[in-house]
Amino acid sequence: MGWLTVLFFIGLAFQGGCSPPENNTWRVIYTGSLDGYLEPCGCKEGKVGGLARLAGGIQDSLQRWKDDALLVDAGDFAETYAFPGDPKNRFLLEAYHSMGYDAINVTAQDLICGFEVLQRAADSLGLPLISANLTVGDSTQHPLPGWVIKKVNHKAIGVIGIGSLRPLEMRLSGDPTLKFSDPEPAIRRALEQVRSQCDIVILLSDLNSRASRELAAKIPGLDVIISTLEVTPTSFIRKFGYAYVAGTSRRGKALTILTLRQILGDSLACGFSRTLLDSTFRSEAKVEKVVAEYRRVKPQNETPVTRYGGEE
Repeated sequence: MGWLTVLFFIGLAFQGGCSPPENNTWRVIYTGSLDGYLEPCGCKEGKVGGLARLAGGIQDSLQRWKDDALLVDAGDFAETYAFPGDPKNRFLLEAYHSMGYDAINVTAQDLICGFEVLQRAADSLGLPLISANLTVGDSTQHPLPGWVIKKVNHKAIGVIGIGSLRPLEMRLSGDPTLKFSDPEPAIRRALEQVRSQCDIVILLSDLNSRASRELAAKIPGLDVIISTLEVTPTSFIRKFGYAYVAGTSRRGKALTILTLRQILGDSLACGFSRTLLDSTFRSEAKVEKVVAEYRRVKPQNETPVTRYGGEE
């Protein structure tokens, strides 16, 4: 942990955890790796998570920080092995709409929803789906915006979306015309467009831990990388070269928040918090209604599927 980050945490200790944010402080509430979990998971921590609880925690945080917070999803939200005819991913996208995301990265796993379903969610629900390297066929046509730029506490924050090359998930998507191009050149092209307009740039991705850290060390212009396949921080977040790198909480088990603060000119310090979503958290009513409707219509006699990946 660098000395700038140490200074940041000392500053937090003096100002107190409940103090209102100052003009040089921003919160990034982030999710990812939901893997289609609408209900609390039977995880080693017990019955934790659940989309309605996650939404409740998010809405309470947004209410607390108002214009000083950004809400993003790094991707892998879709159910990978949905039961045939199961409309779960459609209901999940509807719930995401009510949660008020500023940016949602689309990965190869999320293409399993069906690109038509994703496109309808973007067009009719206004979901801010992004990907800077998703292309159609052999062309350079991008079916989704590559990034969004949002004003947070009088600062411009750019959020770029990137998908990694995952052959199994691409086959499961059933659409051979969709491809993800090489992430690094796509990130550099996006930065050429975004960096000059922004005070902070965040990359959302499903790159593995090694790839995320290598990019953080070699590409100037990125400030934070949030990846669904990176290790979730436990108490503090590490910086590798130019950017801080953070992993997501799998299956919506926890509320994860980055606190960014500008110190000593243009230097950026980053704090991290993770709060397990147990039964003490309230459920957000709109999302609970969507989940209840899914329970009513979901296919019966589903066969449980063993998922890849382990606990965070």
